[in-house]
Amino acid sequence: MNTNIAKQQQQTAVIYARVSSEEQVQGYPIQAQLRACREWAEKHGYRVVKEYLDEGYSASRNLDRRESFRDMLAEAASKAHPFDTIIVHKLDRFSRDSLESFTSKAILKRHKVRLISVQEPVVGSDAPEDAFMEHILVGMAEFYSRNLSREIRKGLLERVRQGHLVFHPPFGYQKEIVQRQEGYKRTRVISRAIIDLKGAPVVQRIYDLFDHGSGFRGIAQILNREGYRTLKGHTFGIKFVRRVLSNPAYIGTLQYNFRQDRGNRDPLLIPGFYPPIIDEGFYYRIQEKVKSTAANWQNSYAHRTRYLLSGLVVCGSCGHHCVGSAATGGKFHYYSRLALGAKKSMYHTLRPRRSRRAFESLFVKVIGY
Repeated sequence: MNTNIAKQQQQTAVIYARVSSEEQVQGYPIQAQLRACREWAEKHGYRVVKEYLDEGYSASRNLDRRESFRDMLAEAASKAHPFDTIIVHKLDRFSRDSLESFTSKAILKRHKVRLISVQEPVVGSDAPEDAFMEHILVGMAEFYSRNLSREIRKGLLERVRQGHLVFHPPFGYQKEIVQRQEGYKRTRVISRAIIDLKGAPVVQRIYDLFDHGSGFRGIAQILNREGYRTLKGHTFGIKFVRRVLSNPAYIGTLQYNFRQDRGNRDPLLIPGFYPPIIDEGFYYRIQEKVKSTAANWQNSYAHRTRYLLSGLVVCGSCGHHCVGSAATGGKFHYYSRLALGAKKSMYHTLRPRRSRRAFESLFVKVIGY
């Protein structure tokens, strides 16, 4: 590999720099990366046309959050071909995930864009031994990232076991700083959860309203009408009310690592982590009512509409329940399969599209009546 001399016609390059923590963002490391890359480009005859910066994001499985990185790949793959080379300070600035790294480099290779590392001359070489060393560097970066993540989780778990807050407490609680530990590079803040005198009465009101027959939507409307707001100043919604009614934090119990969307975790229940806001017996009585409400939810569609099969038939393709719906004018009626997404409800119309009458007639014919 010869990175010392650019082509006779000056090549265009871009610089990519990244830091993964807010502490680094506020310091100098990203400027050091940029300075080293600029000096390297000038020394070797490259003309830098753009700099891409991702501040505060890890390079391990965070491609969806690294906007500048995605923009850089998109421009590299564009017909305009605005640059020939990407310069990074070290390969781990580019990626710390093997699959992500190889996929991104395949895109660059397809569009004849070269990746160069200032600190690692083997990166971007066509020599087989250099390509082998580059694979080792990617593997080492991924090992470092995963091992660091494991050690951080271990430390956080131990702090949680000691009753320390390592996250923002749920609505109805607030953080109280117990101690500040001055370290060499940072100050560690030890805190615990205490009752929020403004939020706790709202939590209690939610439980009381539900106990007296109000539904999720009705509770949210009552709170909004009375002028209550969330910690961020937003109005209350159905999901928020449901989450409050199902959270054991209000009887003092912490559910830690119960979300599995970021990889397998060992779930942990810690009683007494929070000061209780709701009486334990009352809480469990409410849980039975919440379960009953959820069990009856599917049938509620059939009770409120003229669609006989609403909530009873399941789509054979996706497994979601089929519900009735009407066209905008209200004249034509159809069955659709209902899929509840993370952010909003999405209706997937059955194909071939069938009217309510045709669909119900077909069902009657199939069951033999």
